Amino acid sequence: MKSLIGKYEFTLDNKGRLNIPAKLRKDFSEPDGNDVVVTSFNCEKHLNIYPADIYDVKLNKIRAEAKLKNKNHQRLMAYIGSVSTRLTIDSQGRVVIPVDKLEEMEIGNDVVLIGAIDRIELWNREQYTASQMSKEEVEQMMNDLDDMDI
Repeated sequence: MKSLIGKYEFTLDNKGRLNIPAKLRKDFSEPDGNDVVVTSFNCEKHLNIYPADIYDVKLNKIRAEAKLKNKNHQRLMAYIGSVSTRLTIDSQGRVVIPVDKLEEMEIGNDVVLIGAIDRIELWNREQYTASQMSKEEVEQMMNDLDDMDI
């Protein structure tokens, strides 16, 4: 899979359908289908949309590391499962975002779609604008990456 990059502003229709831009869709679709996973498994007010195959790899890593006898690990795996939904991109490149997910993240009709390398982030437009890093924060993070020789 190629890296998912770019910023796109949209308006969701009254059915909660999101049109995945063609530029992202061609890099996003897995070879065997158009399944995606929408999850609110993060600490920020946005939804993550993963190609299903990439999300399955992440879940397999969690499953491999989790200790089945550890109650906290069991609870975490149940939580991750409960906040994740597998969906299909339709023939017109749209995916219907579940209303409960939109409400949970306070996402209205005006949205921003961000390519975040291995996933797409779906944000309420106002929340996205308010969450942006300052130039100084970006510079510090870039310096941290330089220290890691990336």
